[in-house]
Amino acid sequence: MKGSSDGQGPCNASGHNEISVNRSDLVEFEPVDSAIQLTEEDDANEANRPVETCVMSDGMAVGLPAACLTGSEQVSGGGRMKPRVYVETTVVSYLTVRMSYDVRVLAHHLDTRDWWRDARARFELVASPLVVDEARVGAPQATLDRLSVLESLAIIHPSDASQVLGQQFIEAHALPAVAALEATHIAIAVASGIEYLATWNFRHIANPANKPRIDQVCRNAGLRPPIICTPRQLMEV
Repeated sequence: MKGSSDGQGPCNASGHNEISVNRSDLVEFEPVDSAIQLTEEDDANEANRPVETCVMSDGMAVGLPAACLTGSEQVSGGGRMKPRVYVETTVVSYLTVRMSYDVRVLAHHLDTRDWWRDARARFELVASPLVVDEARVGAPQATLDRLSVLESLAIIHPSDASQVLGQQFIEAHALPAVAALEATHIAIAVASGIEYLATWNFRHIANPANKPRIDQVCRNAGLRPPIICTPRQLMEV
């Protein structure tokens, strides 16, 4: 799986520690050294036999990250599922902002616009009622522009688990108390099993100093932390 993240350290893009798989971890493997031609329906059983002889050792089964079998690697209906992205409010704001002479604002707007062009073809984009509520704040035309964007996104709702997790972020000092809304955004994405959280909020959400504690709270709860990144970084996924 590909991806970029802030402050991952020795962890991979899914937030899990990398493991190495040695040849000795594969046991009772009967190599396929000849081609099998299927000429009759019953031959399918013969074709499956060499594959079924490959099993994992106990050590490998324990060490294999769950992320290898979930998320963007899941298969449904014969095809690969799109990875999901939680679109935080700042992304919608920069996407719809009027052209600005502020270099930072302009750069974020252009990056977001470029990512958005094919984002829906590559990802399943989701938001939450909190994003909708925040998008309603501001000048009337800007509000309409933001809400128009959100109409095309699936809305995922907070759960009891996300509410508890959001409070745990604050109690563990993963985020300060003044960032309760930001904690809620992250908690909704985590509790919903979202792979990526897209944001331009560097103060609290995409802050590398906060990420280790955010990840630890998630893992303590038995949940996988999302990859928190900007739209620009998602263009590399």
